[in-house]
Amino acid sequence: MSAQQSVVSNVLFFDGKGDYVEIPDYPNPTESMTISVWAKSNTPTWNQTGCLVSKRDAFVLYPVAGGKSIRFCIPSQGWQETAVDPKIDITQWHHYAGTFDGKSIRLYIDGEEVARKDYVGKIQADNGSLFIGWDDGIGGRYFNGQITEVCLWNIARREQDIKGDMYRRLKGNEPGLVGYWPLNEGSGNIVTDKTGKGSNGTINGATWQQEQLPLTAKASKPNIVVFLTDQDSAAVAERWPQSFEDEHLPALKRLKKNGLTFNKMFTVTVACSPSRATLLTSTYPNQHGVINTIAEPFSDITNRYEDSYGQSLEQKLLSPTQVNLARVLKAAGYKVYWKGKWHLSVPKSDTDKWSSEDIEYMKQSYGFDGWTPIDAGVARSDLTKFGKGIFYNDERYLRGVEGVKKVIEQDAKEGRGAFSGLSPEKKEAKKQDILDKIDKAIPREEQGVLEFIQNYKSEDGPFCLVVSLVNPHDIHVAPTFEKDAGYSLEDFKDFNLPIPETVFEDLSFKPSVQEIFKQGCQVKEDQRLKRIKEARRLELSDEKVWYEDLPELKDGQFATNSQQVQQ
Repeated sequence: MSAQQSVVSNVLFFDGKGDYVEIPDYPNPTESMTISVWAKSNTPTWNQTGCLVSKRDAFVLYPVAGGKSIRFCIPSQGWQETAVDPKIDITQWHHYAGTFDGKSIRLYIDGEEVARKDYVGKIQADNGSLFIGWDDGIGGRYFNGQITEVCLWNIARREQDIKGDMYRRLKGNEPGLVGYWPLNEGSGNIVTDKTGKGSNGTINGATWQQEQLPLTAKASKPNIVVFLTDQDSAAVAERWPQSFEDEHLPALKRLKKNGLTFNKMFTVTVACSPSRATLLTSTYPNQHGVINTIAEPFSDITNRYEDSYGQSLEQKLLSPTQVNLARVLKAAGYKVYWKGKWHLSVPKSDTDKWSSEDIEYMKQSYGFDGWTPIDAGVARSDLTKFGKGIFYNDERYLRGVEGVKKVIEQDAKEGRGAFSGLSPEKKEAKKQDILDKIDKAIPREEQGVLEFIQNYKSEDGPFCLVVSLVNPHDIHVAPTFEKDAGYSLEDFKDFNLPIPETVFEDLSFKPSVQEIFKQGCQVKEDQRLKRIKEARRLELSDEKVWYEDLPELKDGQFATNSQQVQQ
């Protein structure tokens, strides 16, 4: 939140000639405290050594006449105070705060600490009145200006806490808040203590006035877009040298530069389904139960066993009762949508296609407001199913129906996938046949990412959109023929990367899933060829997803009030 945000609100106007607010019989904190206000002067220098807030025997936050000086005092064992003469325009709204923690007195302006004095002691107990706009200790000292958002805490707030709250209205139930007078009623002569403690005040002479304040009436929740890329190991230093990222992954480098990067991470289970379940639930595999990668054929919606690797493995799906991202955000007022690869459960209908009934079941079971799954097609030869693992699959989620049609056109032109080995005449006939069917295969209401963001209605509340991509996907599932991934080995004839030592790691003493994963992912090409393929996958993801398919992400300006996360 920034000071450039604003809201029109009622404030109290004090004319410097006898106006003040009194909160009677008000006991004050004695161990530690924070007092804060928003205020502006009616004159370029303070008119009186009056008061913003005064509890004369306990604390005083006050300006000094004839200049711009502000002081905060604890009148215990003498006049203990700290002061500053700031270089600011006091006829504009500023936030003033004083704190005491039993060891030091501090003064803050606009969230920045500007003065400090060491003092060990306590605050005097005082059950008398608290005054806003008047120094009750000396007659005639009245504030000439406007005041709002008066807050009293029984804790010494830190600088980051003051900064975090100063531009927003409080709820009144924040820990440590013992008095909160927004001074925004707009009528009458009573100011309400919004903590609910009943310490209301009476207005004497001060009048209501509307002002443009550097506040927001209600803290807004940002929209969230999460891009989940699959097995994207580009940032792992031991796999790729920094020069590779610099030369081949400019978009990834830009995202890291303009965002938050976690340089240390820990993966409990490196297989696909367990990792996805952990990201979605924030729990370990032994807690969410998905301990192995889920694979076809489908036979049971809750548990099944798979003999693909020569031994029996329990294939447990993600339980709908598990707390997950969707349920947590929905409880916070969000609409939550999922687009793309799921790999955490299977269609209830026990087929390789997701029916409309399946999709409704998934939304209700896992808490999503919208759910667009990968089609779970088992072969790319049937593009109406549009299944797994090939680079262009992600077009569906990034660009919607038109993206799929673009893929089909490209595949027909290049002779890939469903069009491999066909004559020109048969390619054209098959292309037209698939295009004729595609509108039936993919619902018309299915939108790409940008279309979704642009068409989303803000009145529906904040949203979280998870875009789960197949790519770049590790080289273990790279296509047999390089052309299927969109490149030729000639493109990389001088491309030399060392093979990491972990490729040949002995996994026999580790959890069975790691050894099985390695065994199941052996391909005929040598290790260098695998690395070259993986490098091209990363490069394609970088240039296509972040530059071609989502060009608006170049400068991060893809949606108003939205935050982008790449995982």
